[in-house]
Amino acid sequence: MIQRLNMLDAVAIGTAAGPTIHGPWGGYHGLTGIVVEAKFVYGANGTDVTAHLQTSLDNGDSWIDIMAFHFLVASLRSVMAVVHGLQATPVTPKDVALADDTAQNLIIGDLFQVSLTTTGNYTGTTTLTMNMLPKTG
Repeated sequence: MIQRLNMLDAVAIGTAAGPTIHGPWGGYHGLTGIVVEAKFVYGANGTDVTAHLQTSLDNGDSWIDIMAFHFLVASLRSVMAVVHGLQATPVTPKDVALADDTAQNLIIGDLFQVSLTTTGNYTGTTTLTMNMLPKTG
């Protein structure tokens, strides 16, 4: 049984940076879907934070955005889900370019990573936590 993956565990958000990569995590063969919860806890200052959940189909040589979580200057909890399936028309893979607060269905590889970009300088106890629940069958 595939267990929940703690991708980011209250990662401190400070000075503007990015993209910074967290991961990769592998061994997720045969997934039919994933559900991801992102919890942004706002401290003070800053401008925005974007976390792109990415997957790879080629053992990490290239990455494809499948979710883009966007946060500003308020605490927020966000949940997104994607399902694996057949794509009738080609999809142009995006790397840190998926629109804010959107997801790309049908593409799930066996590797995952988070690409995190922040602007402005956050202070206080600003953190981001992300957890993924893989689905099989």
